[in-house]
Amino acid sequence: MVARLIPFLLLVSILLGFGQAKQGPNTVDLVMSLDQYYDAVNSNESYTMVEYTTSWCHHCKKLAPNFVQLKQSFDADTAKPPVRFLEVNCEIFGTTICSGFPGFPMIHLIQPRTKPLEMPDQNQPVPLWRRIFNYLTSKYTNPRWQLDPDRVIEYRGSRDPESMKSFIEAVRKKDKLLRAVNRVLDESYDCNSEPEEQDKQLCEYGKKFIRDTERLSNEDLAKERLKLENILQHNKELKDNLKVYNEVKLKLQLLNQLLVSSSTHDEL
Repeated sequence: MVARLIPFLLLVSILLGFGQAKQGPNTVDLVMSLDQYYDAVNSNESYTMVEYTTSWCHHCKKLAPNFVQLKQSFDADTAKPPVRFLEVNCEIFGTTICSGFPGFPMIHLIQPRTKPLEMPDQNQPVPLWRRIFNYLTSKYTNPRWQLDPDRVIEYRGSRDPESMKSFIEAVRKKDKLLRAVNRVLDESYDCNSEPEEQDKQLCEYGKKFIRDTERLSNEDLAKERLKLENILQHNKELKDNLKVYNEVKLKLQLLNQLLVSSSTHDEL
């Protein structure tokens, strides 16, 4: 009996050692369970950059050191939300996390969750047969194991650290601008809630812009949008003044939202 257990114990020790070896300040965290994966990708406090790999994939082996370098390039990053990095072995999670993938490696950037998970109503009466079924299948299904597809962005560019980092930063900038737009358009939102002074000032600037455009027609709004688009396209030096650049980008996105809302209202 003991002799039969030795190979199994050796395999467990190898797997545990492999997992521990991958955890550290200079490595990418290796996913060891479904709970670990879904807790990470459903965080509302961070982005998650995930590499899905296999041991037999040649391109996965080439990606591995570049992904570690990418992770290390964000170690001193202070921008919010931060980015965490995961590796998923699809030989282990092929029928769960990696189900339906056309090939490997796959790289996903998963945006932070902005709304709560839709969990079953715990107060609703559950028939006995359903409770027994849930108990028997609980090792295979869990209501926490869900991921909104619209938060998953597949990366298809070059797999060098610089290109992947540029991709992450571009997504974060775009998301930050959209969050700013939503807060400006939310009449109940107080700009003083912004933790950073520059974000507070941008929020107040946007709310003032909305007040100033309240009486403008759709035609006037469209003209203002065209003017801002021309400024962004032809004034290459604008990016050197980050404050003004962010204000122009914010105004342009606000105008887009105002015109879309107005068009929808007219159709109704």
